[in-house]
Amino acid sequence: MLQTEEKSDAVARLLRNAVAAAFLVVLGVISFWLMDKTQQTLLANQGLIIPPSALDLGEVWEDASHSISLPLQNPTDKDVNILGFYSSCSCVEVKPAKVSLPANAERQIQLTLDLRTGRKPNQIAHEFSAQLVPKIENAIPQQQGWKIHGRVKRALSLSPSVLVFGQELIAGEPFPPKKVRAIGHVLLSDLLPAQKSAWYSVSVTGPDPKRGDFDVAISPSESLPVGRFQFDIILRPIAADGVELPSVALGVEGRVLPFVECFPESVNFGAVPVGFGGFEKVLLRSRTQKDFTVLSFRTSSPEIKVQEVGDADGGRAFRIGIVQARKGAQSADVIFALRSEPEAKEVEVRLPVAWHGVEQDDGIKE
Repeated sequence: MLQTEEKSDAVARLLRNAVAAAFLVVLGVISFWLMDKTQQTLLANQGLIIPPSALDLGEVWEDASHSISLPLQNPTDKDVNILGFYSSCSCVEVKPAKVSLPANAERQIQLTLDLRTGRKPNQIAHEFSAQLVPKIENAIPQQQGWKIHGRVKRALSLSPSVLVFGQELIAGEPFPPKKVRAIGHVLLSDLLPAQKSAWYSVSVTGPDPKRGDFDVAISPSESLPVGRFQFDIILRPIAADGVELPSVALGVEGRVLPFVECFPESVNFGAVPVGFGGFEKVLLRSRTQKDFTVLSFRTSSPEIKVQEVGDADGGRAFRIGIVQARKGAQSADVIFALRSEPEAKEVEVRLPVAWHGVEQDDGIKE
């Protein structure tokens, strides 16, 4: 009996020791896995590398679309999947957006940089930098990333940098040109428009023999429709040695006005009781002092009625009315079809009309 009990105790001790040993083994495996995982997580960019020499642009000309290729290397023994890239500014475009890097492999990624970023208006040269950060699968989101940097020089600046046409463009009348001064910061032999357009013409004179600058005359086309316009004109500077430098964009914006103006330019009736109406007087006047004909007029809403009153104050008067206003904010247009002279092209002029229909209890009291 005693021997049986001793044998049972021995077996129990062996089982306890075996369980303890197994527990220690499992604990060791888990600890090793956690340490390995932690080490991977703490590796900058999950171990991915871009050589520092590739990140240094050196000294380059300012360019809105500067292209570079970066070697993205994975020297680790694990595959890495990049789900996308972040950057410290909107000046970086990366292709491809997603990259799979097997262990000990290398992939090329293409970057397009807007090197104008970070430049103050009057600077001829400035320091450019942008942070490129990978979003890596199964890794912390706050990766270190890589800093792309370099010194950027301007070959040419424009004064003004944006050309604005204000009230001088009137449909049916000659469009006057405007000039921009192109200031070369290096010796230039020529300045060429990059393309032709039906919407404008470009004339370049220069370089000035003393300063080396150019005068750029922009003439909007008289075929531009009435309304606002905006476009970029690309200019190509040519260095004295014949090398073409990065292009420079001149922004052009403005508005072509109809030869007739509405006074006022818009009508706002404000709060109008539901079921009731109101009226305002509008005057059409020529901007060019030429006679014009009102061919027709119409409205975009049946709640608006138009009645011609006749000649008044050097123009044509109209009565704009609301008929039985509906509840809520409302808007519509009165469209006038006009012609300045028999052979001129027909032009439409729009008069915006707005009102807010309210119940009597909503704020209008007698």
